[in-house]
Amino acid sequence: MRGSVLILVNERGDRRKLFELLDGQDFEAIFAAKDVTQARSMLASEDALDLIVLEFGSADFEVRALADEIAGSEMFSKVPVIGVIPGSLDAVFGIAPPKNVTAWISSPVDPQGALTVIERALMPPEMPSEAAIDALPTTTSGGLGSYRFAFDASLDEMILSDPVTGKVVDANQTFVTQSGMSLSDVIGRPVDDLDLTHKAQVRRDLIQHAMRQGTVRYRGQVPRGDGTRLTVDAHIRLVRADGEVRLLSCFRAQTADPNRRVFGDFVDGLWAARGSENLARNLTQKLVDYAKLDFVLLIAKRTELGEGHDLVVSQMRPGFSAGLIEQLKGPVLRKVLDGEAFLANTNAWKALGAAGQEEKGRIEMLFGVLIRDERQVVIGGLLGAGRESFGEEAGVANWVRALSARVALELEIERAQELGRAKGLQDSLTSLPNRLLFNDRLETTIKEAHRTGEMFAVLFVDLDRFKNVNDSLGHSVGDELLIAVGKRLRSCLRGSDTVARYAGDEFTLILRHIVQREDVLRIAEKICRVLEPPLTLNDGRELQITASIGISFYPDDADSAETLLMHADIAMYNAKGMGRNNFQTYVAVPEESHQQRLAWKPSCGLPSEMANCVRTISRRSTR
Repeated sequence: MRGSVLILVNERGDRRKLFELLDGQDFEAIFAAKDVTQARSMLASEDALDLIVLEFGSADFEVRALADEIAGSEMFSKVPVIGVIPGSLDAVFGIAPPKNVTAWISSPVDPQGALTVIERALMPPEMPSEAAIDALPTTTSGGLGSYRFAFDASLDEMILSDPVTGKVVDANQTFVTQSGMSLSDVIGRPVDDLDLTHKAQVRRDLIQHAMRQGTVRYRGQVPRGDGTRLTVDAHIRLVRADGEVRLLSCFRAQTADPNRRVFGDFVDGLWAARGSENLARNLTQKLVDYAKLDFVLLIAKRTELGEGHDLVVSQMRPGFSAGLIEQLKGPVLRKVLDGEAFLANTNAWKALGAAGQEEKGRIEMLFGVLIRDERQVVIGGLLGAGRESFGEEAGVANWVRALSARVALELEIERAQELGRAKGLQDSLTSLPNRLLFNDRLETTIKEAHRTGEMFAVLFVDLDRFKNVNDSLGHSVGDELLIAVGKRLRSCLRGSDTVARYAGDEFTLILRHIVQREDVLRIAEKICRVLEPPLTLNDGRELQITASIGISFYPDDADSAETLLMHADIAMYNAKGMGRNNFQTYVAVPEESHQQRLAWKPSCGLPSEMANCVRTISRRSTR
């Protein structure tokens, strides 16, 4: 297997054709860059390139400069560079073209001609010899013997393998414990069975890099005894033990913040029910249970159903006084909190006076928040009280904001379904939202996230080799497959998320209310697993399909719909370049990421909305 390829081609049609051609050349990975800045960043982090493809335009001085930098690079000067141009060399450059471009492809790309150019440009990878590995010097500190204590006692998972045969010769106790395998099961196995990131030939390339650089780091996957896989941060290095050269592989799993995980569990539990009435009842009960509240009141208006269809749900923990609830809903609460921030996380009883005290306990925490639709029109409010302080004030805001946003979204779903039937915003084949409705929801989500400080993710899902299905089995089978994929994608998501058929075999998703980026990666991995089982066609035949997924995050990667989609699309092509049937996140260059964070500022916080919320809830409560 060859190393990797870097593609900088902005014309999407050409990029897709080149990707399909390169994908058939047995590369380890294919990386797609959106611009010169990102290409430079990839070059700085990737040292195993076997081919570079650059698109040149008549005014692309930056690409020309990048080609010159590659020519002067000690690491990449011998890597073949193929240029893509929309015309003749004279028309594009006027002067002499870059000297290190070994071959040229005309745009629009002709697949057959481009394949010939690519095959001629490729050189077989240089593999490290056994003699080169044997020439590795012994460390002055005594080799692995000085590492023995760290090896045995390390909390990281470690394995030792023979770099020539690829067989594992030892593993530390942490690896044995975490993997669920016995030491006898591990020793003697190929290292590629225990580090699933690379195949044997590519690993030899990594060993050669380790000989030059000392250590090679990468994101990898290791198997568990129950058949699952764990994503880890990995690094390898060559060491000498008892006169023998060994490859030391270290794996470290990232741990989640337990406090954020509790909130994440709450958010995950918000999406079980559909239909605003059942949903609101379930959600308010969950808020009572998870946040240890004693009382929650939710009032919202179903704008599409007309008068008399308001949503009013209240939940009360056993032992809480119904009389106290009436006082909270009545004029005392309105008089005390009118015009003030509607959030008291401790000693709320002092502000409420007599209404906040009784024999069964004083009210310590009180909150209220508005429920808005996507047009920022107030359609209701959420009120809660508890005899225990929640802890951090920000925690209250997060829990309440998640619930109110979920209810607002469900009401919007009802509204969008009504409007969608009239405006044709659904895909006729899969019944999913189409591109128009998806783009509208994405714009709405961006506005809401900018106001609340929410993080969300955009996923670009492209079916692998779907064209082969249409060409060999017919479009009717392709349609059947798209319908099944749509259903499987829906089964992976929560009610607040959006999945749409964007075009052809491309699906797009919005994952809202993200606590940690790892939550999105788990969903992406779930999608890959859900799509893998064979699909039984109407005629009884079985067909297997996989997908490549690209992920971009708001606000880290972009703050506009167009750029979020473009970045997810770039990441999707990188996923295909990594072998298909996987997911990749967009990698922003440091300057871009820094500027994005500086530009992103939430426009509004929870406290400034609360006084109006009191008025809205109180008026509706006393009608």
